[in-house]
Amino acid sequence: MPFTQHHLSFALGSEIKGLDLSQTIDQPTIQALRKALAERGFLLFRNQDITPEQHIAFTKQFGELQPHSLDHYLHPEYPEIFVVTNRLQNGKPSETRNTGREWHMDLTYTKTPCMGSLLHCKEIPSAGGDTLFASLYKAYDELSDGMKEVLGKLNAIHDFANVSDLKNRTPESVKHLVEKNPPVTHPLVKEHPETRRKVLFFSDAVTSQIEGFSEEESQPILDFLAKHTTRVEFTYRHQWQINDLIFWDNRCVIHMAPPDYDRNDPTEKRHMFRTTLKQSLA
Repeated sequence: MPFTQHHLSFALGSEIKGLDLSQTIDQPTIQALRKALAERGFLLFRNQDITPEQHIAFTKQFGELQPHSLDHYLHPEYPEIFVVTNRLQNGKPSETRNTGREWHMDLTYTKTPCMGSLLHCKEIPSAGGDTLFASLYKAYDELSDGMKEVLGKLNAIHDFANVSDLKNRTPESVKHLVEKNPPVTHPLVKEHPETRRKVLFFSDAVTSQIEGFSEEESQPILDFLAKHTTRVEFTYRHQWQINDLIFWDNRCVIHMAPPDYDRNDPTEKRHMFRTTLKQSLA
């Protein structure tokens, strides 16, 4: 199936044109998309008026879906879908209304972070509601040789309890989520399994400490990484349109959703459906 690819920024991201994601995509095209994803970090598909079933089916063409560890927030009819919304849920504010306000990689607070995620825009505010992406390839490449050598020997602790948004959730929910997601350790530098390029494996939202270092010793390193990984030349800011679908490679990209819209206006809805792929792809 022919498609065209247009780069969205120097650092990362491509828009894919010519594909209808409601249809089954042939395997040569899936392989070409996988290659483009690994090289560019994320792919944008516009004007994809797809159902939840079609969203799930497209995701499955790339591998096995990963159940989300934050199981409170799954779609009631389609548990494969994690719902990011500011719509009221059972008459109460949704606990995912502030999801992703910090730079992060998905599920790094688990032993096996996901390969990638596919986010489909269902509703968007009249202004704002954007998502920012940053390349962890570029972040690693632009380090000095000395810093590459130092970081390449270090592991970092990823702790879900470090997420600042937990203060907006109920104590019962926080207790359940923290108990289900204890701290884990990952190397600070990893190799992408498909491109073989090195990446900085850092997630500001949950990376809490350098293994073997005190909190005081860790903090200057973490502060540097937080600033360095989000340098403007490494980033792209996406202004969503309804029926956009973005597929990002969680192995080489971080992202965040700034609170850049009027969240006190009940008519300003931001409603998204997300599927998640397991790390191991065939």
